[in-house]
Amino acid sequence: MVSRIKSLIGFFMIGGVVAIASGYTVYFFRVMSTKPEVRFIDNGKFGKFILDKCPIVQQKFSPAWWAASSFMQTVIPSIIRSRHDTMRYTREMLNCPDGGVVSLDWFEGSPASADSPIAVLFPGLIGDSQSEYLRYIVPALKGIGYRVVTFNNRGRGGLELRTPRLYCAANFDDLELAIDSLREKNPNSLIVASGFSMGGMVLTRYLAERGKQAKVDAAMLISANYDLVNGTKHMETGYFNRFVARVMTKELVNVLMSDKEVLARTDKPVQWDKLKDAVSFRELDRYFTCPMWGYNDPEDYFMDATNNDRLPKIQVPTLALNSADDMFSPYATLPLDKLNEAVVFVVTQRGGHLGFMDRYHTPFYGDRLIEQYHKAILEINRPRELLQST
Repeated sequence: MVSRIKSLIGFFMIGGVVAIASGYTVYFFRVMSTKPEVRFIDNGKFGKFILDKCPIVQQKFSPAWWAASSFMQTVIPSIIRSRHDTMRYTREMLNCPDGGVVSLDWFEGSPASADSPIAVLFPGLIGDSQSEYLRYIVPALKGIGYRVVTFNNRGRGGLELRTPRLYCAANFDDLELAIDSLREKNPNSLIVASGFSMGGMVLTRYLAERGKQAKVDAAMLISANYDLVNGTKHMETGYFNRFVARVMTKELVNVLMSDKEVLARTDKPVQWDKLKDAVSFRELDRYFTCPMWGYNDPEDYFMDATNNDRLPKIQVPTLALNSADDMFSPYATLPLDKLNEAVVFVVTQRGGHLGFMDRYHTPFYGDRLIEQYHKAILEINRPRELLQST
């Protein structure tokens, strides 16, 4: 009797495990493994170009089954990408009008021709030219035929902070300085600009404010946030979101405190005593960003840095890649109803923030789309001709 009971228990346990595994498999392939949502205006020539030249956008994106959550899709790819070698650059220093410095780091071994196309990359909030999410794509773009150059913000990438000014999501002065320099020195070169995370936010602002006068030929935005008001609120919900925000905030606070001697050379009312204990983006912005940039409070800053309503002003072919489960910019915050002929959105169901991991190794889905897009742009002489409805 006892042995029969044990057998029955074992049978039901095995059956339960099989049922759970089967249920997860069905859920994975029906819900998680889906084609991305590709959004563009009706009859948009640029949208049709993306569908034709970037076949990956019409293929299913299946997140790695063992790392399907937003948190895992955000964290694990960074670890895997960090295994790539660091990159060798030649640094070009750019002097800012206020005495500060930024840099353009040119990837060594890039094509030497003066008219070769240029891929300029703008990293995120705490990123620089050695950021993990760039370590595959930089040499890959070089292999396609681009001269690859990565922008370093003030105080990042080993740059000395010379003035009491850093950067924020609502100001594109330094980004424009870099683009102007590239265009002035390379008047005949195709220039494709890509912004990652906050780099994408700042690039969006530049493209929108400059419109047809923007000095790049095409652009790509990867995991950019378009609604900082609601994106910040989302980062304040859920254990993993708050954990990531806390880690990033503490890293930023450490950077700010290490540069306090320079940053304190201003009469702006930064609350240093409270800043050192900040554990969220809202607190960091309240105690540092707002007083530094003249905002009344974090909401004032978040509203100014929100680009939803600016998107229709973009007049350069721009491909935007986002994930619906991005903890920084979830699906509800994406301006999919604000598109014009210049902007195409590709939204995967899963992918986290800058992750898009669909296998155990690079290139991940996002990396492959970046490659396909840059290859496609090389095939046409005048990318802006794509901004004509058919």
